[in-house]
Amino acid sequence: MTHTRPTCSFQHATRLTAALALLLAACFSAQAQPQSPVTGEGFEALAAESTLYCPVPMAGTLGIDCPPEAIHATLNSAAKNPHIKHAVFMVDSEYGLPIENDHIGSFANDLEITAVVKMGLASAIFPAFFADHIYMTDSALIGGMALTALVSRGNREVTAKQVGIYSSTLASAAQSRKHEPAVAYAMTDRSKALFAWQASGKTMLSNDKPQDTDSAEGLWQVKSALPSTTLILDQETAVKIGFAKAIEDFDHALVGKKLGKDRWHPANQFGRVANEIGEVIGELEPLREAIREFDKQIPDIKADRNSRNTEVQGYRQFKRNLDQAVDELDLINTSLAKLYEIHPERHAYFPGPDGKTIVADPGLWAKDLAATRGALGRASGQLRRFTDGFRKLGGDAELLHEVNGKMDDINGHLRGIQRYGNAAYWAEHAKPDLPDDIYG
Repeated sequence: MTHTRPTCSFQHATRLTAALALLLAACFSAQAQPQSPVTGEGFEALAAESTLYCPVPMAGTLGIDCPPEAIHATLNSAAKNPHIKHAVFMVDSEYGLPIENDHIGSFANDLEITAVVKMGLASAIFPAFFADHIYMTDSALIGGMALTALVSRGNREVTAKQVGIYSSTLASAAQSRKHEPAVAYAMTDRSKALFAWQASGKTMLSNDKPQDTDSAEGLWQVKSALPSTTLILDQETAVKIGFAKAIEDFDHALVGKKLGKDRWHPANQFGRVANEIGEVIGELEPLREAIREFDKQIPDIKADRNSRNTEVQGYRQFKRNLDQAVDELDLINTSLAKLYEIHPERHAYFPGPDGKTIVADPGLWAKDLAATRGALGRASGQLRRFTDGFRKLGGDAELLHEVNGKMDDINGHLRGIQRYGNAAYWAEHAKPDLPDDIYG
């Protein structure tokens, strides 16, 4: 009997099956792993022809809405990025705590800093004096920092000495940025006046009248724009004495033209993200300190641990809950602080023509994204557990409502960046960074 030879050998069929399996695996893999929203193609060319800057929002209450650590992290990230040489402080604040030299002054050699002032009263004068360039909007005011409110109360001699130390520190910062120290003294020390006059075609400023008043052309004492114990300047006066320049709107995009920079482009929105991270850390910190101190005052019971006494058992459970709350708050703090170093919004980027975000190193961006997802996931989970534990301790969980809401914002930003890429997310999907009375 004659057997017909098969048209396809067993080996051939095996190869076809394997190829089909690989094809199906590739299809499923493509479905399971969506295409990355970032690319590195074209970044170097765009960076070479652009001037990248980092916007640094300083609105609301300094020290709370824009924590010093967040400002430091934003500037530190920009200074480490070889493509970013500029930072723009967007100052709109009337209250808060002074920003220390360590948080801004240490970046004097790494970044050219510009301050755009919409409102710069009290402690908000600090970022302006740490800037190389100061611009003020039409209705802007700057000054009015009563240092007597910052120093501990004592006799007049001690208070005056402390005020002098603070004023000198700020005046030194002003001088290092080529601002007239006399303005800093007048804005911080109620005993200092400010005089202005013309000499050899230049505007001269001093806290004292010149000895030769006859040669001081147009001598006048600069008066405060508002009733205040220390000097407050409006835009007109600040421009007149050469302390600031005018800008048409409270918009960092306008700074490039003022500085003569072509293709002026924001590097990222890390300043906004860092502030939100810092707000959560800052709002939890007083609670963290209070619970830790309370926990230290509650001793462990040395009695029989097998005791069935309900009061003893309840006490022990309360102590365990208290210990756990301290641990969770420490872990939340550690996880959130880590985000300053790894968040993918730290990267400089450009919008791509196909909707993608163009970054210098897509691999590093992806690595940072994964690390941030892990750290933020841990912080979010710990915050949920702490909220439940805080309720068990008898605390009002409503006190944590705002903190949880801000954590949701941070998570939402990260999900948006992961899905759309940084550029498309902020341009098309993110909620505008506006006050609640404007954005409902």
